[in-house]
Amino acid sequence: MVGWTLDGANYPGAVMDRANLRQLQATAAVFTEASAQGAWFSGAVLDKADFSGADLSRAHLDGVSANGADFSSARLERADFEQASLVAAILERINGDGLSARGAVFASSDLTGARLSRAQLQDSDFNSANLSGADLTGSDLSGASFLDARLAGTDFSDAQGLSSADFTGACASEATQLPAMLILPDCPVASSG
Repeated sequence: MVGWTLDGANYPGAVMDRANLRQLQATAAVFTEASAQGAWFSGAVLDKADFSGADLSRAHLDGVSANGADFSSARLERADFEQASLVAAILERINGDGLSARGAVFASSDLTGARLSRAQLQDSDFNSANLSGADLTGSDLSGASFLDARLAGTDFSDAQGLSSADFTGACASEATQLPAMLILPDCPVASSG
């Protein structure tokens, strides 16, 4: 299926384990609850695609464009998102333990409650992203950018490279786990109406 066009296609629950889907064009396609363990999506265009609840563990998504895509509650353990573009993506409650996303762009994305422990996130862009309640324990954040990011309750315990990360304009909360050398202002309370 290399280079196929599946824009707007509907494949909920599809089994695509270890499939070769390089250069796939699947804008606004639906892959909810799909299984694509170890699949190759390298260089694919997945903008606004829906992978909510999908299992993409160990999948290769390096260089993908997944702007505005929905990965909420997806399993992304040890997936490869290096150099991927995930601008304004929904990544709420993902399990991305051990994920590799060096140089990836998560700007303006929602990573609320995301599990990204032991992730490789060097030089990644989290500018204006919401990482409230995210778990980044033991992750490498060398050179990462968190400009204007919301970090309320985010756990940075044992994270590496925080001294070279940019937290300009970011906010945190009392529950945020940061090293003592890093002090951020409190996030404004979100209005309910």
